[in-house]
This record gives sequence, C-alpha cells and structure tokens, in this order.
Amino acid sequence: MSSSSFVKNASIYFDGFYSFSKREVSVIAGFLETANRVKITLTANQKVISGQLADFDMFETARETLLQLRAVAEDLKVGEEPLVFLHENRRQKHSDLLHLANIWGQSKFVKYNNASLEGIHLHQANNKASEIKGVAREISRLIREEGYRYSDMAVLIRNMSDYEEMISSVFDRHKLSYFWDKKRSMAKHPLIEFMRSSLDIIQLNWQYEVLFQAVKTEFFFPVQENIAKYRKKMDIFENYLLENGIFNRSRFVKSEKWTYRRIRGLETNIQVQTDDEIEIEEQINEMRNLIQEPLQFLENKFQQAQTGRDYASALFQYMEKLQVAERLEVWRAKSEEENLLELAREHEQVWGAVIKLLDEFVDLLGESEITKEEFIDIMQTGLESMEFSLLPPSLDQVIVTDMEHARLLTSKVVFVVGLNEGIFPQKMSNKGIVSEEEREELVQAEIALKPQHYKTIVEEEFIAYRAFTAPSDKLYLSYPTADMDGKVIPESNYLRKIKALFPKLEEKTYVSDLSLLPEVEQQHYIENEMETLGYLTTELQMYKQGYNISPIWLDLYNYFIKNNNEIAMKVLSSLSYHNDTNKLTDTTATALFGDKIHASVSRMEKFFSCEFQHFAQYGLKLEERKVYQLQAVDMGEIFHGAMEWIVNQLKVLNIEFGKLTDQDCTELANKAMAYLAPKLHHEILLSSNRMAYIKHKLLHIVMRATSVLNEQAKKSAFQPLGLEVSFGIGKNIPAMKIPLKDHRELLLQGRIDRIDFAQVEDKNYLRIIDYKSSSRDIQLPEIYYGIALQMLTYLDVVVTNAQKIVGEKAEAAGVLYFHMHNKLLNTDGPLPDDKLTKELQKSFKMKGLILEDPLMVSLMDTTIKEGGASVIVPAEIKKDGTLSAKSKTATKDDFDSMRHFVRHKYQEAGNKILDGEVDINPYHLKDTTPCTYCPFRTVCQFDPGSQSDKYRYLTTDKSSDFIKKMKEEGNQDGKPTS
Repeated sequence: MSSSSFVKNASIYFDGFYSFSKREVSVIAGFLETANRVKITLTANQKVISGQLADFDMFETARETLLQLRAVAEDLKVGEEPLVFLHENRRQKHSDLLHLANIWGQSKFVKYNNASLEGIHLHQANNKASEIKGVAREISRLIREEGYRYSDMAVLIRNMSDYEEMISSVFDRHKLSYFWDKKRSMAKHPLIEFMRSSLDIIQLNWQYEVLFQAVKTEFFFPVQENIAKYRKKMDIFENYLLENGIFNRSRFVKSEKWTYRRIRGLETNIQVQTDDEIEIEEQINEMRNLIQEPLQFLENKFQQAQTGRDYASALFQYMEKLQVAERLEVWRAKSEEENLLELAREHEQVWGAVIKLLDEFVDLLGESEITKEEFIDIMQTGLESMEFSLLPPSLDQVIVTDMEHARLLTSKVVFVVGLNEGIFPQKMSNKGIVSEEEREELVQAEIALKPQHYKTIVEEEFIAYRAFTAPSDKLYLSYPTADMDGKVIPESNYLRKIKALFPKLEEKTYVSDLSLLPEVEQQHYIENEMETLGYLTTELQMYKQGYNISPIWLDLYNYFIKNNNEIAMKVLSSLSYHNDTNKLTDTTATALFGDKIHASVSRMEKFFSCEFQHFAQYGLKLEERKVYQLQAVDMGEIFHGAMEWIVNQLKVLNIEFGKLTDQDCTELANKAMAYLAPKLHHEILLSSNRMAYIKHKLLHIVMRATSVLNEQAKKSAFQPLGLEVSFGIGKNIPAMKIPLKDHRELLLQGRIDRIDFAQVEDKNYLRIIDYKSSSRDIQLPEIYYGIALQMLTYLDVVVTNAQKIVGEKAEAAGVLYFHMHNKLLNTDGPLPDDKLTKELQKSFKMKGLILEDPLMVSLMDTTIKEGGASVIVPAEIKKDGTLSAKSKTATKDDFDSMRHFVRHKYQEAGNKILDGEVDINPYHLKDTTPCTYCPFRTVCQFDPGSQSDKYRYLTTDKSSDFIKKMKEEGNQDGKPTS
C-alpha cells in the first residue's frame, strides 16, 4: 500500500460501518499512513462526541469504535481533522419514520399522535409461511402499482437460518429477483464435500458412508462421459456394497474380482450365472476400479509423505488425476448457459479458494515434518471454514440480509420480519466468563463491572435502530403469531414499544384464509400463476365442502379451464383426485402375468391381502433394496435348512428320530450350523462378533428343537417322510393345477417343510408340519379370506399325490406348526429330569388342526391317557374316551371341504389377476393389516384417514360358521382328488 501512488493521492471514505475487526483496523492504519485523507462515518449521537454517553446507551459501540480509531491515529502520529456531526436527517421522507429515528433509544418517550402514518406498516401472520407470502405479495404490488424496483427494497432478518428456506421457496414461486447478502459457507459445494470425504475415507478405513459421500459428488466419473450412464451404474454398485456388507477397506480392496449372483438366503444350490448377472458383475467391477484406483493412489502418496509439502502435493495430484478443475469448468459453463450466474461464480471461486488453501498451507508448514493425521485435521479445518464472497449477479434485486451485517445505504423500502420475543431482541445467554457469584465478590472488593448482559442489550438496541431507520420511504414490520406446529409465539417487546410510540398505527394481517378478506382485497392474491393456483385450489376445496367463496375464484377457474393451461389442468385435477387404481386391460394383464400364472402360495395370499401389493411386487416387479442384515426370513432359512440337513444325515447314518441321545442331538445341531452358517447371505453370520453371538443363539434353538423333535418321535406313530419337499413343474410332485376361465390356468408350486406318515388298520395318514420362527396357529377366518392358505394347500397337495408319495392313497391327518424357539421355563426351583423334559415338551406343543378322531390323537401322542391332554398336539381326551371341546380338530369331511374351498379361492384369485384387478384394498382383521410391513406404501399412498382410502374390514364369526361358509362356496367347482 505504501508504494502505491494511487493511494498516496487518494481520499479514502468508509461509510456504513459501525465497528471494525482487527484486520479492518490494520487496513485503515495502512490508509492513514499512506493516503492523502481518510474520512470515516459512524452512526452516533451528540453525547458520543461530547463524552457524556450514559450506560446502556445503544451508541456505546460507536463510542468504542471512535476511541479505537483515535488510538490508531495517535499511535501513527496522524492528525485528526475537526469532527463533523450531521444533525439533519435527510433520509426519511415521512414524519413517522423521522420520529422513529429521532426517538429510538432515547430515554424520553414522545408519542406520535399524527393520524397520518405513511412510512410505517405493521402486519401479523398465522405463521412464517403466511408472513413471507405476504411480504412477497407486497413486493410485487409495490413494483406493479407504485413503480419501485427490486433494488429499492430489502428484507432484514435477525437470524438467517430462521427464514432462509422459507424465503427461498416463496420468493422463487413468486418469481422475485433477490440476492442473499451474506457470506455462505463453501462446505456444501460438491468439491469441498469431495475433498473432505476423500480425507475421511483415508482416515476412517474406507467406511461406506464417507465413501459414498465422495462418490455422489461425481468427481470419480470421467469428465467427458455420459453422467446419467455412470449414475445408473453407481446405483447398482452401491446396492451391491449394501447387499454384500462391503463397508470397509479390507473387503473393498481384495485382489480377486467381485462376483454377482441374485441369491438371498442359503447358498446351497448355486445355478449357472445368467447373462444379466454377468453384465451387472462387469459394471460393478468397473465402478470398483473407478473408485479404488485414485483412492489407493492418494493413500500410497500419503504413506510416502513426510513434510507438509508432500501431503499438499499428494492431494493436488489426486485432484489432477480426477480432472477436478476440468469438471468444475464444465459445471461453470453449463451454469452460465442456463443463466445461473451465481452458481457459475461459485464453481469458479471454490477452485481458487482450494488452491489458495493449499498454497497457504505449504507457505506455513511446507518444510515441517507432520503426520497424516495432523495434515488431515488441518485441511479439514481449513475446508470447513472457507466461505463464498459473491456480489449480486444483477443490479436490480431485492437484498435479503441479516440485520447485524446489513449495509443498506440506498434502500427505499425495508421489510423487517420475524419480530418475535426471543428472536429480536435475541435471548440473553446466562453463560459468561465471570459467574454471578464471582461478580458479587468483585463488587464487594469495589471492582466495578458492567452488568452481565450489558453489551448484548445495547448491541441489540443499536441493531434495531439501524434496521428501523434503514428505509427512506417505507418500513414494513411483521411477525408470525405461531410457529409451524401451531405453538403461540409472543410478539417482540420492540414491537410493543413501537405500538406505544405510534398509538394510531393500524395492525393488519397477512391472511392465509382468503375468505376473511373482502373481495377487493382477495384480488391482490391473483398475480403469480403458481401461487394463484395454490389459492384457487384452496378456495375450490372450501366450495366443494359447501362454503361460500368469492365469485372471482369461480371466474378464475373457468378462465384456466377455457384456456386449457397445462400446468393449471394438472394442479386443478387434484380437486377431483381419489387414490384409485384403474383396472388393467386384458393385453396388459396378459403381458404381465401370461396365460399361465406360475405362483407360490405366499403370492396368492398377498393378492388376497391387498391386490395392489400383489401388482406392485409381481406385476411391476418392485422390490426393496437388499441390505446386509439378518432378517426374520434368514433365520427361517437357517431353521429349515438345519432340520433338512439333520434328517438327511440321519438317513445316511440309517438312524431314525426317536433313537438319538442328547449328545447326538447336540452334535447334529453343531454340524448342521457349521455347514449352513457360511452359506447364509454372503456369510453374514461370520461377519462380526455380534453375528457370532446371534449364530450361537440360533445354534441353541436348533439344538433344543432337535432334542424336542427326538422326544416327540419317541411318543408318536407318525414319522417324517420327507423334509423340504418341493412340488411344481419338473418335480416328483407336480404343480397344483387350477383351471381358470378362457382356457387359462394357475400352476401352484412350493416347498413343504415336512411330511409325516403313519399307517394303521391298513389306512395311510399324512400330516403337514411347518417350522416357524414365531408362534402361529390355524385360524379359520384367515383361510376363508384367503390370507392363510399355505397349510391347507400343502395338505391338499400331499393327499392328492399320495400315490406318488407313499405308493397308495392316504387321508389327511392334520396340519401343525412347530415353533422353533428356546424358551426359558419359569419354575419354583430345580426340576427332576423327567419333569423338566415334560415341561419342555409342553413349551413345544404344536398348534394347528388335526383329524377329529381319538385314535388319530393317540397315534400322534402315544403317551396320552383318558382324561389327559397331549403335550405334543392340541388335543385332550376325556375320561369317556371322546375328544374334549378344547381340542383343535376337524372331521374328514371338514378337511375335504377346506381343501376344496382353498382351490376355489385360487381360482377366484387367478381370474381376478388376469382380469386386471389391482385395487388398493388392504384388509383389516382384528388388529392386523398387511400395511404394517408393506414395502410399497409410498407407492400406493394408502391413507386410511382420507375419504377415498378404506380398509376391507373382515369379520370373525364362530369356527363352525366359517366351515359352513367354506362348504357352501367351495361346492361350486367339484372336489379335489383324494
């Protein structure tokens, strides 16, 4: 500065400041030493000049600044020209504004009783949204009707964060030209996020979260390539990482090529890789290399680095390798093409700021030996603190700024928003270096301190003074009466003070309910198309509900309809919206489902639970993102797999259930778990200590279940005939064929957990056992409504195909659920082994439905006695040898009727599917509904609170009533073969 001839001959003026930072003071000092003259303006009163300023005066900061500047001049031995005090206020055009400027902060209280209030305007609003919408409308009106420009106006906020999103949203919808006058953090810019995430990746062992923070900035993508194509590939790559649990460096950088297979559950039967799987596998490995190569480059450079210069150079080379500067230039050019000038300048400015940060780091610590951790910490701090310093891209813009830093020298109209208690003035903090107790001690020692909140109070008062005196023409003051949750917020005491000063000041309302306004004022809300459509739809909704509305809204509706405005038609269509689905055409239904529906039982149950849920999963093929976590279905897979493995092992060893020792059960369970655990969902049970604990718990459940099944086999004439028995096309047991209309058919396929067989008096009996990880029972209403068809279907399949299974015909003996668990027994003390075994058997008592025959019960539990209850199946025999009413039984005719009815339900579902039925119709039975765990709720948007969305409420009659209904409805289509 001292060598500049320009500065030496210049007169320097500082205007609009009321305090200066240390850096700013040093700049002023440089000018004082070099420039011809330096003139500085301060906002102060006569008492500041005369030295008679009292405590708690809002001009205290001005006095301190004046003393600070005089001290600098004195140190530099620079003379001070006579201080000039400007008495006359030439800014405010109206007497009310002038009165406010003269009286604010003064001890005297002089009311303004003039009825003419042309400068000050006061508004309240229901909430912030109504407040800012009111401000936006008034800005538009001032431009349209009074000839103001955007640049004549400003909006002042005490805390930017309170209104930032709301103002941006509302002003954008009103198409207002505005500029945020503040230094914005660069932290959210993609480059800064990328650099910080890259450093975190190195520091945090390639954690998934920070890795994808970097990936989603798109700096890993080649600059000239199709970004959309790479985004799609990266989505597939991210899904792969989530599904396979690749959450750290060790799993990411393994040398072998990653493989892709569509497998969920036990990987015991791997099929040949499909072409689709091979293509996805190639994309995954391509994306892996795209990320891994530059990150390992940076990692290796950091390992070799010793000095600050080495680390800074490594980071710069990493950005060069990824063509960061080129990417930013592409973004800048694109933003300019789209006339997003502010964004274009951000892309330009951020690169310069990063290079400057690296240069400054090298200047300071370039030759110093530092650790990787020290470098990362310093860089993270520097990146976090960087800010944009942007100028308005256009001269004609509304300035939106915070009150404290506002420099409004030419504003004609100022809107001060958010005048609420605790917001402006801000709440006083109780924190301080000196506590109240210490203050008292200092006072007693005759050491004077200003009150705790002195500085904050006077600063807030001065900020209010600058805000209220900023406009020359109009001052708009506003506040919301409640927050967005409806909680009441009191008005600011500053506002109460202004109301007292101006008793004739009228308080108006920025209304959200237009019906409260006279028709002439409602017209002011018709200006911007999108906002107008919003008000129009609200008014028309009121009209639909029988309320009177102004005719202008009906005229406006007819105008939009007549002109066939595309946007308006879409918005107004919401008035007649119902969350309904359209029936699929025959062509679409056939294209989605075919002439032959290949389905599982669970799929058909899903259709009866909710037609749209079935359509979303099996028609649209929607599915949830697969993640690397143990789910209930995985535990079910383990249990089924373990039971199958144990039974197969017993066949190899030529041993039957019922002849095992406790040690045999333990060994078999251990071997089954050792075989299956590595095959479950990408080795999830081997992935962590937590999973090891869960594996241990699952093992004990399998051990306990094996032991109980062994004990049950000792007491039962029924023996397992097969486990995990599949039926369907190409299987030993064929698919269940259900004829549909128009010569179409439904082919049911599935897998039966366990088929048991018993023979007595030359009769064969078959029963179904289903292993469940949670407690289940047969509920006749669930069968009748089609939401629990599995057990009766499996029973029908095995009885119908008995000739294939046992070589001759067989009858239905029952369907039972076996609950896989490891229940703790509550006892008063230790039990003898025989009683302990009995109690365990009771806790594993199967639930379901069995043939109504005392003989059948005794076959299933050979230890049952007359007058006793079975510990194996849900049945009791009375002393007279008949079955108790507590027994869960059904006659042969009942079983036949239910089997027949189930086929009837499948026929009903199949025909409806091919007819294109896709209604959003979830059931509600007792306290259950399929919506609870439905992954498609965001798709169907079912809302039981709305008028159009309703549950199908299902009734629960007596069991005998449901059997009767099933007999009546099922007799229409002919009985299944038995």
